This record gives sequence, C-alpha cells and structure tokens, in this order.
Amino acid sequence: MAIKLLKAIASSSFPVFLLGSVILRNLHIQTKSIAKSLMHNAIPGLGDKTGMKSIVITGSSRGIGYGLAEAFLQRGCQVTISGRSVANINKAVSRLQAKFGKSVVFGYPCDVSVPEQVQALWDESFQAFGKIDIWINNAGVNHPMKSLWELPAETVQSVIGTNLLGLTYCSQVAIKGMLEQGFGHLYNMEGHGSDGQILNGMAGYGASKSAVRYLTKALVRETQGTAVKVSTLSPGIVITKLIDDQFRENPDALERVKGAFNIFGDRVETVTPWLADRVLENDKSGAAIAWFTPQKAVWKLIRSVLNKRDLFALDNATDTYVGKLSSADIGS
Repeated sequence: MAIKLLKAIASSSFPVFLLGSVILRNLHIQTKSIAKSLMHNAIPGLGDKTGMKSIVITGSSRGIGYGLAEAFLQRGCQVTISGRSVANINKAVSRLQAKFGKSVVFGYPCDVSVPEQVQALWDESFQAFGKIDIWINNAGVNHPMKSLWELPAETVQSVIGTNLLGLTYCSQVAIKGMLEQGFGHLYNMEGHGSDGQILNGMAGYGASKSAVRYLTKALVRETQGTAVKVSTLSPGIVITKLIDDQFRENPDALERVKGAFNIFGDRVETVTPWLADRVLENDKSGAAIAWFTPQKAVWKLIRSVLNKRDLFALDNATDTYVGKLSSADIGS
C-alpha cells in the first residue's frame, strides 16, 4: 500500500488535500484485516523468562537487520549477525563488538536459500549462546521495477529464492529447534505485497511477500498449542540501500518519488528501536507488529508542510543512507 501511495503522490493529478483520508481508509482496512487473520489465534507465550534474550537476525549485516541488531544489543540481548557476505558480516560484527563487547555479538555467514547453511546458522548460534529465544527472518532482496517478463530468470530466482524459499527454510529450521528446546518466537518480515496491494513493476517482490503473509498465518495455526510462537514485523517505509535495487535502472523515477519518501519514510535508526521494544514486550503468537499506523501517516503529512527532510543523505564511509532530520523529528 505504501508504494502505491507514493506512486499516486508523485502524479500531479493526485489531490494532495485528500491524501490524509486515503491513508486513513486504506490503513484502517489493512489493520482490521491483519487483526482478524492473525490475532484470533494468539496464545500466551511459554518462552524462557530468565536471563538475556538470544536473537538471530538474518540479513543483518546492514540496513534494517543491522539496526535491529544494534537496538536489541542496546537492550541487553545477545545477537547473531548473519548475511551472505563474509566481509560485510565481519565489518558489522567488529563495529558491534567494539560497542557492546565480544560476548554478546556472534557472526555467521548464511545464504538462506541453501537449507544446509540455514541449519548451520541455527547450530552455530545455539552453540554460541546456549539457546535461541527469537529468530527474525529479515533477509530479503528486491528487483528493478520492471514487468515480470522483462526480468532475467536469475533475478527472479534470487528474489523468490531469498524472500520466500529462504524464509521457508529458516522457518522450518527455527521452529524445529524451538520445539526441541521448548520455547521460541519466530518473526517474519513483511513488505510490499503482504497486504495484497499490487503495483506495476513489483510482481516478483510483491508475490514473494504476499506468500509470506499466507505462510505466517499458516504457521500461526500449525504451531497453536505448542511452545513456539509466530508473528510478523512490518517496518513501513524505511530508507535503505534496498531502494537502490528497485530504482537501479530508472533513477529518474526515484527522483520523482523522493519527495513522498521523505514525507512518509523513516530512517533505520528511528524504526528499529521501536520494533525491538515491541518484540521484547510481545508474548503472543500471531502478533502483527507494524510501525506505519494511520495516526503516524497523518502526522507525517501535517508535519511535512512546515518541516522538510532529506532521508537520502548518504554516508560515503559506510555507503548507507543516514538522512537529515527536521526539527520536528529531533524534538519528537
């Protein structure tokens, strides 16, 4: 829905004064749908209540995954950093260990589309910390905004292999391990397509995230009555380098929608601490933890009239978007 709104905003024919009501209506429908489909299966948590939480986050060497890792570490957790690039993992682990200590940060390379590597990620993380309380399926890739038949086969394989098959393999391994240890909470990261919205040029990515919604609902039901819980995370519009993949072959299109991204988007450092708090507070299966709410959307629209932001300010040293906040962001 968020991407569809951005496209509409970029169009000169879209009446800006109606934007608030459109957002409210769409997000109200979306929130009701999530609540009906997931929360009716909620069960009380049976997890390990003692000691610090041990958390595995796939795709956490940068972006949202790295932000979540840092937020959990700030809250006294142990975290496993994972990703396909050994070099990126080493950099992320070094930065986090320098800040939080070596005893609470572990890194292990894993291509989630390879089942054997996923199992190894569980085994090595379990050996490092003695348990895994929370597993977050965050790893994901995007593709350029093109019609499905225009995408190379290897691009489609990468998107589906990571976003759907990889998440499925991770869910299998994590749930089996959690059943064996007697507790655990699995979180799946949602994205465009999870709510059924369709946008031209996003068929591959959207289909993968739509399937994630179905898979999560099924897992909530299949784990009902066990010690394992399954829920979803929805970060909203977060400005990361993943956006570059989407607009790689059409940078002019990115320039046209940057204004809308700056209104409704957020930095990693803004969203991930909030998500981490909600994850640590949550003790129910079937929870749908979503950052982007109707109230926040309307507030962002109102705030944009007086405060301008540039969320695409780039830190060349780390090659990440760090963003320049408005006075409203700083004061909130």
